[in-house]
Amino acid sequence: MERFKVIERETKTKAYSKEGLGAATKIDPKEKEKEEITIWLSVSASANYYNIITSIVVIYRLNIILSVAVMSLYVCYIGCSIAHHIYRC
Repeated sequence: MERFKVIERETKTKAYSKEGLGAATKIDPKEKEKEEITIWLSVSASANYYNIITSIVVIYRLNIILSVAVMSLYVCYIGCSIAHHIYRC
């Protein structure tokens, strides 16, 4: 009976009355949960995107460091082989 009274009261309120305007701000629990999940997914996705971008930056930095190290080893190897060739002859 109580449920019926609540439903009847909600259907009888006029749209632009104080009760009707206040009722517009009420959100269905399922809609509220859906909105919270949507916000959580959005925040999680942006956090994951940030983590991916930072990982890519770290990989690029390591790649640059590795390239410099390999190039310096290669230059050292060439220098040593030239020096060996000069002293050998």
